[in-house]
Amino acid sequence: MSEKIVVGFSGGVDSVIAALLLREEGYEVQLVALDMGAIAPDLFKQRVMLAANLLSLPVEIITVRELFKQQVIDYLAKSYLDGVTPNPCIRCNARVKFALLWQASETFNARWLATGHYVQLSSWGNHHPVIIQGEDKTKDQSYFPQQVPREWVAAGQFPLGKMKKEKVLDLARQAGYPLADYRESQELCFVKNGSYADLCCPSSTDNSARTGNIVNLAGEIIGKHGGIHHYTLGQRRGLGIAHAEPLYVYAIDSLKNQLVVAERQHLYQTTFIVRKLNWFIKAEKCSQRLLCQIRYRHQPAPASVKMIDHDTIQVVYDQPQFAVTPGQGAAFYQDGYLLVGGVISR
Repeated sequence: MSEKIVVGFSGGVDSVIAALLLREEGYEVQLVALDMGAIAPDLFKQRVMLAANLLSLPVEIITVRELFKQQVIDYLAKSYLDGVTPNPCIRCNARVKFALLWQASETFNARWLATGHYVQLSSWGNHHPVIIQGEDKTKDQSYFPQQVPREWVAAGQFPLGKMKKEKVLDLARQAGYPLADYRESQELCFVKNGSYADLCCPSSTDNSARTGNIVNLAGEIIGKHGGIHHYTLGQRRGLGIAHAEPLYVYAIDSLKNQLVVAERQHLYQTTFIVRKLNWFIKAEKCSQRLLCQIRYRHQPAPASVKMIDHDTIQVVYDQPQFAVTPGQGAAFYQDGYLLVGGVISR
């Protein structure tokens, strides 16, 4: 008797090929499509049903728009207005995608859950299975599930982890998947038009959207901004300040409604604190020398790690890194294994 597996399914090429590969491996595949509100409900259903019919697999569509709004959009908006910059995909993976797939696996009596993430899974010593960076380093998504509970990770299957994107697209063509309108999904998948700022403050009457001062490191006012939610650390564009050298956002002070800007060399940092840790191994087994990734597309860099308590660590990079941003996720690796994730503190 084949084992049952629940597959997170959007109708996109990655989830289609993940489901196809699992079916070919002999699993009894149950597709679960989470409608988070990225597109109109009827269009989402149409896309999902067309892809499910292509695979001849059953699909359950679950509307989670309100949950997504509460757990991701509202959280992101509040964080931005507080002057910190979280990664919405990390939040979504932990609070929506994996949480609901875990629930669905129980509902459908499935032993496993699966997604189209470009990550791998392997045991770390005698611990639970641990996420490993994807084989295709240009598509690796191990940074995103850093806050997913390890029990859920242990139930995961990630069939695209050992594949290159080109191979996935080739399999899609062979399966008859329509690639004419294919586009890579964007990180901020729920902002259809506009920007973070439009999401945070859709109304010009929102008090948090008021203008404020832009100051230099000496505290001198050198410009005005149109709302701190428009900016993140390291940002250069949109400041509108003439200066001999390019200026970047150095700090965001939500209490003073103020941006601090500086030249690029001032934004490099070696030491910072990471909190809200999610351990994939026993903390006492963790090395004090790890690679630390501080944003998506950032190359993990060597660092020394000192545990302050079970929920807090101090990070000291060997070489200064640009724009270490409060609110962003910090992922820690050893030999490609994701050992712990956390949130960069102020």
